Amino acid sequence: AITVTDKDNDQIRLDAGSFTVKIEDDIPAQATATVVANVDEDELTNGITDGDLELTTQSGSIAGLASVGADQPGTFAFDLTGVTLPVLASGGAAVSYAVVGGTLIAYTGANPATVANQVFTVSLTSGGAYTVTLLKPVDHPTDSPINDDQDLTIDLSGAITVTDKDNDQIRLDAG
Repeated sequence: AITVTDKDNDQIRLDAGSFTVKIEDDIPAQATATVVANVDEDELTNGITDGDLELTTQSGSIAGLASVGADQPGTFAFDLTGVTLPVLASGGAAVSYAVVGGTLIAYTGANPATVANQVFTVSLTSGGAYTVTLLKPVDHPTDSPINDDQDLTIDLSGAITVTDKDNDQIRLDAG
């Protein structure tokens, strides 16, 4: 309770709610940065290597895609709840997505844990470090030019959440 005292020591107590302090919570915020991981089908088994230094794996960090603010540390994770990821095919078979042990797996067939079904994987640490591993070719649109520079961009942003220390969470927007 707060007591107010005048010069000759008369006192009153302030009513509850007379003096309050509001502390506004901060939440993670998405940055304007983007991250692109390049992997190359040319380097798969039976691929025709083109010497462009792109491989079937690439590692990096997405930590710069969000600022956690004062509630450090923040964590990055995959969460497919309510998310629609790009429609893909590999060898004509539909690609599905699953998160297994913190790794996003794009796969054909019934079981994402079967390595022979996996098309690509993206591992993600809580600190934002990632590794993309391409395991099989992805079918490219037939209306694209047929050449070795046919890039297919797969936006996985919406499958990534950023959570701060007091559990405020955002989902990354499509980049």
